[in-house]
Amino acid sequence: MRKLDCATDRFISKPQTEKKQNKTIYSSLLYKTLHGKTAEEDRKQARRIQEIKHKNKRRAEISQYPIRILDGPGLVDDFYVNILEWMPQRDVMAIALGFTIYLWDELAETSSELFTAPESKISSINFIDETRILVSHGAQTEIFNIPEEKHEKIFSFGTGRVLVSSRPGIIDEVPHFVLGTENGYLHFQDRRTAEPTLSLHAHDSEICAAKWAPHGTYLATGSNDKTAKIWDLRMGRFPTVSFADHAAAVRALDWCPARRNTIATGGGLHDKKIIVWSTVEGAVYEKTQADTQVAKLQWVPHRPTEFVTTHGGETSQTSHPVVLWKTNDLAEIARLGDHDRRVLQMGISPRLNVLSTASPNGTIKFWKIV
Repeated sequence: MRKLDCATDRFISKPQTEKKQNKTIYSSLLYKTLHGKTAEEDRKQARRIQEIKHKNKRRAEISQYPIRILDGPGLVDDFYVNILEWMPQRDVMAIALGFTIYLWDELAETSSELFTAPESKISSINFIDETRILVSHGAQTEIFNIPEEKHEKIFSFGTGRVLVSSRPGIIDEVPHFVLGTENGYLHFQDRRTAEPTLSLHAHDSEICAAKWAPHGTYLATGSNDKTAKIWDLRMGRFPTVSFADHAAAVRALDWCPARRNTIATGGGLHDKKIIVWSTVEGAVYEKTQADTQVAKLQWVPHRPTEFVTTHGGETSQTSHPVVLWKTNDLAEIARLGDHDRRVLQMGISPRLNVLSTASPNGTIKFWKIV
């Protein structure tokens, strides 16, 4: 297993003379005789102590209690829906409760009703920008204008529960969004036309996660078929990497914001692993075993060395935690107070770094993590 931290370049020194070598050996032996360990062992211990102090200090900064709890009646108990999102540049959260989307303004501490689907419960939402949101319900996906409170465009192509937007230039220099469907298809949809620009049979089962890389044109997808795949549409209709180290659905997925070609994924109930890996060749950097299924995963925007996971599992379980992790060794930094039911929805505000989590027990909790 390769370490996540990149190796630093080092100058190769000239060979030491025999006299200098003997002096170095003597100094090392003398240090060990006086201190009971070598200087290198002493330095390692000092670094370890500093890491523990830093972790304890970081843990002390984080409250295990939420700063706010809101009622969320109608929250769907479905592992595959994606119904909580924050705006890209504003601290405004959207959440779907059954048929209706509500907005929560974190700065103003106010809520408002935005949109109600006519027939089917909302299964996925995703912001295009601060003025428009993508909404999927039943067999329809639509673009809704937030300031004008009107429907801009409606598309009909199968039932999907994963929506991701793409910025212009990623696909053919035109604005697209991507819909992942229950039968494993990816539909790349030009927002100006009725028919998909491209449809791919990407997975053998339902697609339950999809996210564009922050630094490029790669799309990562996770599926109920226990795989995560990396796509580069410039290279054709086949994935560049197919990652099959999980033993359950891959719904928890996010790109590292500070390191190119690095992603973290989490497995479902029969897997429970968190893995950080390379999207170039699929090599594993770090992995760990969680207590329960990993439902959601997201890097902290202003702390790229940390990410958050939410968990859950059988209804008989009493603990459904929210956990903050250190990236480079997957050490647990803090475990926040949990929900009564599995935590299926999660997001982090872009500016205030407020973490929001939602559970089918009808509660939405807000946590201060920075």
